[in-house]
Amino acid sequence: MPPAFSLSICGMGGKPTYSAPGSNNWLLTELLHLNNKSIGPKSERKLWHEAMAALLRFHDAANDDFRRIKHEFEERIEQLLRRLAADSRISPDTPLAAMTGVLYAIASENFYRMIANEFRTVDEEKATMRGQVELVLQDWLNKQHPR
Repeated sequence: MPPAFSLSICGMGGKPTYSAPGSNNWLLTELLHLNNKSIGPKSERKLWHEAMAALLRFHDAANDDFRRIKHEFEERIEQLLRRLAADSRISPDTPLAAMTGVLYAIASENFYRMIANEFRTVDEEKATMRGQVELVLQDWLNKQHPR
């Protein structure tokens, strides 16, 4: 993607962050948010509580469908990280497997926070996720490219 980034002031303490479409932070946040997009309105979240409880009761093997879904999502995260590394947007020394695990944990934690109604809006969830992703990326960015 072309480096058409814009600087926006947001987040804690008015610290500048790059969250324009196409930025590393934006790309990863959008991918992670896909994990949570199906949650729907608050009226449907009680059903999610019951669905998660049922899934956890049936999750009894290391390679069952429950884990397969997790692994597929982790593969998508790692594919995007590999692309960012290939495009020199993150350092070639970035520990991709470890970063994939941390980014998946961010998506997973925010999924549980969404079904627990901790976020008032999708925008609030995305803003939180952007800050978390930025924290993970900050030391691995190629200094030639904006966040």
